[in-house]
Amino acid sequence: DRETGPRWVRDLMHRDVVTVNPSDDAVAAAIEVFARGVGCLPVIEGGKLLGIISDMDLVGLLARSDRLGDSASDPISRLGVAQAFVVSPDASLGQIDEVMHAKSIRHVPIVEGDRLLGIVSDHDMRRAAGEGIAWTESAHAFMTEGVVTVHEDLPVAQAAAAMSDRRIGALVVTGESGDLGIVTTTDMLGYLIDSIA
Repeated sequence: DRETGPRWVRDLMHRDVVTVNPSDDAVAAAIEVFARGVGCLPVIEGGKLLGIISDMDLVGLLARSDRLGDSASDPISRLGVAQAFVVSPDASLGQIDEVMHAKSIRHVPIVEGDRLLGIVSDHDMRRAAGEGIAWTESAHAFMTEGVVTVHEDLPVAQAAAAMSDRRIGALVVTGESGDLGIVTTTDMLGYLIDSIA
């Protein structure tokens, strides 16, 4: 059962926080984000918080970097696109939560027959918990519609720019096999780091 009642930020926050300076190299920041499995880094100068830089910001920045070279035109199939684990629109949020934990995934496409209806992300799940939505609620009533899909031949730089510009954590990938794949900001960041570093 999920814990109910208020929880305080002080009880959940991480105290061993890695920060970056505005003049730090973006690749070094991307490596920290990727290696630590965090979504963002605080930007600090002179002890003052100036802002944060997120994994999506870094994906977009690296994808537009001259240092990427020929790798920018590599198809996203080079990332080793994972086959998406899909569920039906009748699946409950509780069932999706179990799937996410069991499979260690953060995005679950909602499919009916051969139609992609939407997607539920870990962000959606946190929002549901915060809004007190019942864990028996169906995915169909809570999913994000208008999922961005891309073909496996799309160049890496274009796919990365789409993620960054649209502020989305995953792209659903289509291909000749007919199966749906998924590429996340983590996948993209790792590939871009390997291509640049």
